[in-house]
Amino acid sequence: MSSTQAIRERLRDAGATFAANDNIAEYLLPGDTEVIQAEVEQHVQAVLEALVIDTSRDHNTKATAKRIVRMYVREVFAGRFESAPEVTDFPNACGLNELYAGSHCRALDVLASPPTHNRPHVGWRGAR
Repeated sequence: MSSTQAIRERLRDAGATFAANDNIAEYLLPGDTEVIQAEVEQHVQAVLEALVIDTSRDHNTKATAKRIVRMYVREVFAGRFESAPEVTDFPNACGLNELYAGSHCRALDVLASPPTHNRPHVGWRGAR
């Protein structure tokens, strides 16, 4: 059984869901994120090799698998493996029923990773 299989079994035993958009932080033990990274790195390395990329002699691609995995686990999917931050809620003193983005109307930057794409989408929403 792989290390990540043990994590999946722990999630199943707890009755937790672990779909693409689920946060599983409360079920992870110390070191689990590193275990996930190590296993995913092996798979990313296999993808690079299947693409016939010589990562052992090409200085441009050495440690590429490690960098890709670090980006996905620690940045793109960080919200999956880290506890959600506490939300700060301010009173709606003006009685607004619309999105308010500061003292003037401006665009909001958006970073999303839809489960159907498994890659980051960056954009903006609002009036410029």
